[in-house]
Amino acid sequence: TNATVLIIGQIGSGKKRVARALHRISPRRGEPYLDSSSEINRGIELSRILFGEVQSHFGVDDYEPGKIEMASRGTLYLSEISRLDQWGQRQMISAIKQRTYMPLNGRKEETATCRFILGTSRNLKESVEDGSLIEEFYDQVKVYPIYLPSLAERAEDIAALTYQFLQERQPQRLRRRQGQGRRGEQLRRQGRQ
Repeated sequence: TNATVLIIGQIGSGKKRVARALHRISPRRGEPYLDSSSEINRGIELSRILFGEVQSHFGVDDYEPGKIEMASRGTLYLSEISRLDQWGQRQMISAIKQRTYMPLNGRKEETATCRFILGTSRNLKESVEDGSLIEEFYDQVKVYPIYLPSLAERAEDIAALTYQFLQERQPQRLRRRQGQGRRGEQLRRQGRQ
């Protein structure tokens, strides 16, 4: 499906892995997958990163695309959506509903062709109640929620997860060791001559 998905879970519960898995099994799997979970910015800076920005220099507009455009036809994973300011939330409502958004300082709307997968560790209903989240934004993103239990609630998975993480890291460790071995062998040979 191309529907917007909301992944809800504590920090470290695997939201990013679920988002990537959803992209891999979707019809968009051959298109870009962008992960903005590393973006620690808030407010206007986060909006600039997502929606892009138009800057005018001596009457000439210079457009810096945002992640929504860079993920064109693919998937954009946006972690901690509660960090979006009110302007960004309104833009996301438009991007999700009408598939259009306005870059910062822009004069014309751009088309959003990516799928949105959103993540949060916060209770968004409480964010609506305290006024930091627009209710319409909440209504748009909560349509397909996926709730991830914390690792404390699924202790039986720890062994399997540990094995998986070790398997993923093993090739990196082996390459590093082999590289050190070759380099060590080269240094030993040079020392003999």
